[in-house]
Amino acid sequence: MLWWLIGLGLSVLAVVALARATVLRIFTRDLAPGARYEPPEVTNPAILRRMKTVAIAQHGNVVLHSGYDPFLGSGHVVRAWSVAMELKRDRGPDGHRPTVTDPVAVDPVALNRHVKRRLAALGSMELPAHERMTGLVLRDQVVASGAQWRNYPLIDAGGRQPFSHASPQAVEAIIRAPQPSVRHFLRASVGADIREATGNAGDVIMPAEYQNVVVSTFTHIAVEGGMLYVESVSTVLGPIREKFLDLDQHVASDGTWWEPFREALRLFGAAILTAPVRLVRTVVRAIGANRRMTRADRETEQLPRYDFGARAEVRQLASASRPVTYLQRLDAEKYSKLMERRVSEAVLGYLAGQGIDTSEYEARMNVFNNHGVFIRGDNHGPAAAGPGATALLDNGGGKRKAKSNDAGGR
Repeated sequence: MLWWLIGLGLSVLAVVALARATVLRIFTRDLAPGARYEPPEVTNPAILRRMKTVAIAQHGNVVLHSGYDPFLGSGHVVRAWSVAMELKRDRGPDGHRPTVTDPVAVDPVALNRHVKRRLAALGSMELPAHERMTGLVLRDQVVASGAQWRNYPLIDAGGRQPFSHASPQAVEAIIRAPQPSVRHFLRASVGADIREATGNAGDVIMPAEYQNVVVSTFTHIAVEGGMLYVESVSTVLGPIREKFLDLDQHVASDGTWWEPFREALRLFGAAILTAPVRLVRTVVRAIGANRRMTRADRETEQLPRYDFGARAEVRQLASASRPVTYLQRLDAEKYSKLMERRVSEAVLGYLAGQGIDTSEYEARMNVFNNHGVFIRGDNHGPAAAGPGATALLDNGGGKRKAKSNDAGGR
């Protein structure tokens, strides 16, 4: 009996050591920087089909979302603004407005393309290397709720799954027709990362460092009822959480052969106690995953309406909800403001080039960019900010004193 227990213990120790050696090999060799890792072959046809669908959708321009958040995978919203203005002719050289009062025709597709070109200029090769916005990615994104009927145009009725790509012609048609439930966004994303600081001689002063923070700006432009509507939403995706960066703690070296045995000895007791629980949990998860996929296939075929939208995104699931350092927060603020400002100025420049009165747009954006109220500590009196703002003070005796700020304030 004693020898049987000793043999069982040594077997468990060998299994744990082999598992740790496999993990260490994957971390230090297969997933090493610059290495090409081929994932293991998937034999389950249902899982393989689902993985291919996700892989294709990851690089598509159509996003069907489940639930409230249309910016799935982009983090949390940090700022949003919108401007609506009349499309009317600018005043002539004599200061008088033209007698024609009909709204000026503006092609929203051409305006979108102009904004995209101006955003792309932030990373232009014509700029000095140290001034380029690195990691800038621009793409059109068509967004809609995933709870749809089976004959919805963005749903593949044959495969009973969402389409991943919309053709350029379809994207342009969606931009020109903002009334349907689907919405077009011009998405600009940039990571606050990966540029080294070099000296005059080309020597590296500070190496490139990946901060893991991704800033995205979603711009929606619509022309409707003789008016222009511009909407901007900025999001920040936080850095990957520390527990998912375990591989960075392992470095391949000649002494790593001993680590699996040391880890096996440390985990030996816990491995024996928790093995039955982990085995049952793994089996339940495998059965549950197959059951959920089977149920989803059945419901998409039988139900007239089904939620085809994505419910989660892997990168966001592994991310912190906010930047974890103040410098990351400042970098996110910087990039979101740079992209928002470029969008605003691109729209302004295009409208001015079309002979459209931009005074209303300029006034609204000036208030948004340059006015605000910041009150710290106790406030014992009325506060007024912005052109024409007024605040009233009630002194308790029924008399009120007005305080205005006609010149604007901050």
